[in-house]
Amino acid sequence: MLKKRVWFVMLTVLAGTVCLSVAQPVFSTSPPLPSPEATTFPRAKMDESERKFKHSVVTKTVEQITWPMNSWIKKPGVEEDTLIFGILSKTDSSAGALFEDIEKFKYHDKKIQAVLLTDIDYRLKEMHAIYVGKDFQKKMPQIMKEIGKNPVLLLGENAKFLDQGGMIRFVKRGNKYRSESDGKRIISHGLRAEPWYLKLTKAN
Repeated sequence: MLKKRVWFVMLTVLAGTVCLSVAQPVFSTSPPLPSPEATTFPRAKMDESERKFKHSVVTKTVEQITWPMNSWIKKPGVEEDTLIFGILSKTDSSAGALFEDIEKFKYHDKKIQAVLLTDIDYRLKEMHAIYVGKDFQKKMPQIMKEIGKNPVLLLGENAKFLDQGGMIRFVKRGNKYRSESDGKRIISHGLRAEPWYLKLTKAN
């Protein structure tokens, strides 16, 4: 009698396990955003107050941009209502500092998730915004080709960044940072920027 009860319990547990396995939800087959190999950036040459001010300028700038509704569709490996901010660099210390800090900020009421990108691949199209490090500046034509006309905001600091396809460039004047923008390029990628911001930051 005892043996029969033991077998009954075991079969019940197995049946429950099978049912649980069958009931698992089916997710999108799109690949999640993978974590790249570990990258150690040289320490950024800026004190904490300068660093904090610069990164607040970056996030306040991003707040002036509006993405189309379909760009907020949940992606595998990313929380819902999250702005995906890519850092494309291997050696740029400024990019490394931004990668460490960007998740401390928010895009309005949405979280910001930093993704380190060390190569030009399909993941670029999955980003809402990409900060292009100085070490990838010469590869702007490849970057532009990869993102196509997708609503991806490109940010950087190099002097020729806007001339090479960038959308917003950060400029240091003394110990302050400001931004310059190419409004036509921003709009051509399906993004919308506040008119006052475009007027104030229009590049010469």
